[in-house]
Amino acid sequence: MADPTGKLDNEVGINDVANKTPDDAPPSFEIEGTVYEGRTKARIANSAVRASNEDGEVTIKLTDDDGDFKFTGLAPGTWTLTVLSDKYSNTKPVTVNLLDKNLGGISLYIREVVGTVNEQVGKRFLKFISALFGVLVISYVLLHIFFPPPVKPLSHELTTLVKQARDEANKTPSVSDNLALTNTLTLMKNTLETVVAEDPKLINAPVQTIISNTIGQVQELIKANKKADAVRQLESLEAQVSAPQPRGFFWVDEPWRFLEIALWGLAGVLVHLILSSGNYLRFKQFYEEGIYLHSAVLIVMPIIALVVVLLLALITINVTISGGNEVVLDLSDPRILAVVSFLIGSRPFESVKILNRAARFIDKNDNTTPQ
Repeated sequence: MADPTGKLDNEVGINDVANKTPDDAPPSFEIEGTVYEGRTKARIANSAVRASNEDGEVTIKLTDDDGDFKFTGLAPGTWTLTVLSDKYSNTKPVTVNLLDKNLGGISLYIREVVGTVNEQVGKRFLKFISALFGVLVISYVLLHIFFPPPVKPLSHELTTLVKQARDEANKTPSVSDNLALTNTLTLMKNTLETVVAEDPKLINAPVQTIISNTIGQVQELIKANKKADAVRQLESLEAQVSAPQPRGFFWVDEPWRFLEIALWGLAGVLVHLILSSGNYLRFKQFYEEGIYLHSAVLIVMPIIALVVVLLLALITINVTISGGNEVVLDLSDPRILAVVSFLIGSRPFESVKILNRAARFIDKNDNTTPQ
């Protein structure tokens, strides 16, 4: 039998064992191994080990006093080994392939479940989390109703240029000879292009086309020295660019932006807790001591989601799709930030694992030498 290596994850140590199946009999194989407690590495006696294959065949063996088990007469193919116990949790099933030889040295690691099953505490906790989720949804909607995202003009710079052009046209007898007015209109068109390039979400394509065409019409009217018509068009243009632009439902300006991300992260955490608590109650495995872990997740994960999402907001990803077309994913988009924050909150343990792997990767590739 294989000795434990100290790793918590299940490991498969394979020792070739001579296959003594007679040539005239259907091929069959053996699997031998040992069940260990994940923390203490003690061998676990009288544990039920289940072996199942892709054809639906299932066989169960009990471990002996030394925690060893042995399956015989197994058909060739892929077999999955799982420990069945109410007092222990199997960390991860082990899958092995029986092709042309027997397998030995299989190590299965399980953890002892410590705690008190309390269904009443679980039900109260589930009701509390569900009510908290309802309060969060109502609060979120009310906050956005009473504190909506601020509306702003399209561009303060563009608005100023339009006012300058209008004032210049009003005080000039012959607009076609006014070089300053012509230069202002050219600068106005360039500013519009800059505004759109910096924030494509701020102005949609039809409105951009209308404003651009209006500037072009003003330029033509000035060339034709039609002052009255040019002034009217400039006044219309001023109304368009100075009108408040809707900013959507999400808060995008600080400090409200931080609250937006944290609320979506909290929503994800509450969804996770509702689903996991319901699952534990379904199988009568809600341990009252688990509330401490749930509470820690409820407090910490929204903060982690906030930090991670704010870091991701600094990244722009270029994705090449079929046909060679390139799509730019702007992670600063408030809708994307809300979705990412929710996903991080709804998968707390997976998110922490990813962050740990990222931290180890950074440490591994850090070539700085301490002085």
